[in-house]
Amino acid sequence: MIKGNYLGIPVLAVKEPSSLNMLLPIVATIKETSYFRITLFFLLISTACLLGQPIIYTDATTLVTGTWHTNGTLTEITGDSPYEGNQHYEFMYNTATDNYANFGLNMDNWGSGPPIDFSPYTHLRIAYRGATAGQTLSVTLRNGPVLSNTLNLGSAVPVYSVIELPLLGFTSGTTFDLRMVTEIIVQVDGDNTPLDERVYVDNIELFTETTRNQTSATTWTRARDLAKGMNLSNWLEAYWLIPYGTYPETDRFTYDDLEGFREIGIDLIRLPVTFEHLAATTPPYTLNTSHPTFDLIDDVVAWCDALDLKLIIDMHHGVTTLTDANYQTELPRLEAIWRQIYALYGDLDPDQVFFEIYNEPHAISNSNFRIVAQALVDVLRAEGSAHSIIVGASGYNSATELAAFTPLDDPDIIYTFHFYDPYFFTHQGMSWTNPPYFPARSFPLGDEVAQMTSTIGAAADWGQIYNAPILLGEFGVSTEADDDSRCNWVETVADIVNGHNMPWVYWDSTSESDGFGFILNGELSAANVTPCFGDALGLTTILAVEELGPLQLDCQDNNPQLSWLLIADEPVQFEVQAYTEHLGWLTIDTHTSRVDQKYYGFSLTELDAYTAFRLRLTEWDGTVTYSRMVQNHCAAPAVVRIFPNPSPGYIYLSGMRTARAQLEVYNSLGQLVLQQAIASDQLSGEKPLSLRALPHGQYWLRVHDGAGLLYQGGVLLR
Repeated sequence: MIKGNYLGIPVLAVKEPSSLNMLLPIVATIKETSYFRITLFFLLISTACLLGQPIIYTDATTLVTGTWHTNGTLTEITGDSPYEGNQHYEFMYNTATDNYANFGLNMDNWGSGPPIDFSPYTHLRIAYRGATAGQTLSVTLRNGPVLSNTLNLGSAVPVYSVIELPLLGFTSGTTFDLRMVTEIIVQVDGDNTPLDERVYVDNIELFTETTRNQTSATTWTRARDLAKGMNLSNWLEAYWLIPYGTYPETDRFTYDDLEGFREIGIDLIRLPVTFEHLAATTPPYTLNTSHPTFDLIDDVVAWCDALDLKLIIDMHHGVTTLTDANYQTELPRLEAIWRQIYALYGDLDPDQVFFEIYNEPHAISNSNFRIVAQALVDVLRAEGSAHSIIVGASGYNSATELAAFTPLDDPDIIYTFHFYDPYFFTHQGMSWTNPPYFPARSFPLGDEVAQMTSTIGAAADWGQIYNAPILLGEFGVSTEADDDSRCNWVETVADIVNGHNMPWVYWDSTSESDGFGFILNGELSAANVTPCFGDALGLTTILAVEELGPLQLDCQDNNPQLSWLLIADEPVQFEVQAYTEHLGWLTIDTHTSRVDQKYYGFSLTELDAYTAFRLRLTEWDGTVTYSRMVQNHCAAPAVVRIFPNPSPGYIYLSGMRTARAQLEVYNSLGQLVLQQAIASDQLSGEKPLSLRALPHGQYWLRVHDGAGLLYQGGVLLR
């Protein structure tokens, strides 16, 4: 934030225009007292701008016509190790009084000359060094009384550092005009030490980014396969429940819920998890993998696999807020936790599962968070990850900060941002905001739609500049807002996002109060989606199926017979799919429904070779949905099966005909390493058995009840 005031403009002190030896060499001999030569000077500057002059300040060329400063003194000096040439700016300051200091480089001779056109370029490059530990530097552009967004330049550095600031970041969500830039303002914020301090600035120039980041074709394919997503909100990230002994809520989300999401057209699930609260706070920062949260993660992994849903595993809510002051000491802990997360889930299909390394950093600069993000990505790559990794910028993953972010050095990144603008509208009436219960207000007001369009558009434009896929990872609107305004807001966001072909993930769809929900009556189905949300997000008119009765499996002479009911009002292609532990899901039969025709199913021969079945429905617009999976329980007890094998950390049981049983797991030395009762929904195959507590390796399983042994066999855990 720029502070102070000058002619109605927020500064505190002004210096007279600089001497002409700071200006373009071509006019170095022009005298300030000559009206004709001053006019000629501004014509030359204007011509330089029209020709695309990218240099703002170097030894050879400058567009600076004057300077001002607050809480310090700005001087152009010779020597003292400039970045280039012989001269650079030295800003001597102290922050004892106001906790900040700043200076401005004027480029229009205080309104007497033309502004500078930055619009032909994509970036502003500035070299700087100096400042004191704990202080940060930022840059703002000015056009008379109009200020741009403020972008973080960096923290204290002992040697010159070159920072490239995307111009999109200055304009995102504003009406600031890059064609009319009159000043560059540099500000230092930090502690109130009374000591004289110094910052040096040099080599200020504009340039156009030629795409340096080449996102791989694989990650682009994965990103294009994403469309509509839901967060499993206020569940496994809800650390605030830990002191009350109610974390995690075991039944907040179930297979039926994810099946409901699938039925309304969702293809992506984001699973926020407070991994940091499940890890030790001292080295080696061991994750407590016996915590029930990890069983629930396994459930979600299995459900998404069964329903063909993409999955984001997201590190959400840290123990310690990441800041500019502590990120270097906190990084080893984050690295250790991600190594363990990868050990648990690294074998999951990289075309289906994504890792999001850190949710909503906000007390750390973009430049410092980039160091953290790059380090965590490097950890995953060193562990062997081929997954596409999701990364956002600082400012609570804001679009504005993303527009000012420098991409990571990795070809398999999907960049994300979160969107809740205007914040006081989308969070009105909430008990948990600070302060709580923002007052009621409607939407839209003033130019809010234009600002939203600009903000989201800046994120999309940034993706185009860097050839990087963009994901809207969170958005939502308060249930306490009036219905018309909620509809106006979600329709506005959907129009903008869809216009950029951007995938999205809604936050908290199920909370009916004090949240962001739009599912009525607490039941996930197309009929219970708030109509305007369904229309805007494409969730209520997806299915041409009027009714899909449950897929049923009956046994005749130990052979499975499948049946179901399907009523369609438009042609729907449906496939019968079967699962084998070696080949996964296979299509074993295909049909196309006729309009208003009932299908009661049929029998297929040799179905006993498969362990599970489901229906896959494809509609005229390409939308795919799945029925609930049914287990093949027709096989005799002697051919009870487990799958998948090899196992990524969980197994399903198939063919069990008992109400209770016990699992025993032995390692390669014959030692009993796990013993547990098997729940009824695990015996029926509806839920998986978790083996996450065991290290990778070969194991021997035994399942028995009071009457005898039901199953024994090997499993490879990897």
